[in-house]
Amino acid sequence: MLTVLDFLEIRKAHAGGESMRSIAARLGHCQKSVSRAIRSQTGEPSSYRRTKPVGYPKLGPFVAIIEQILRDDESAPRKQRHHARRIHERLKAEHGYTGSYYPVRRYIAALWKRESNWEPVRAANRGPPIVKE
Repeated sequence: MLTVLDFLEIRKAHAGGESMRSIAARLGHCQKSVSRAIRSQTGEPSSYRRTKPVGYPKLGPFVAIIEQILRDDESAPRKQRHHARRIHERLKAEHGYTGSYYPVRRYIAALWKRESNWEPVRAANRGPPIVKE
């Protein structure tokens, strides 16, 4: 994988008249990577992009149940809403979920981030946020 410094060195060498083949041989990268560095618009390596969305292999069948629990919580009083730990416990007890707590937590956090009307419920022992004036 090429770093920003590799990109810089490749682009300097090519601007100085060195061929792509000799740059690749000297730096130990393939010609395709050297060509990609030279063609780059920004002069920096491209960032990683997922080709498909994150999957939830064990959580998949329970996604609809989680969404239903959260939809029902919208009409409940704030103190009676489910948090991720409680949803995980319900999935295990009532629906036979065998997976870990963390995929449940990540999925709920992604929902809260995606849906603006779902806001995370603060833990009972934390209290309201502190506002500094």
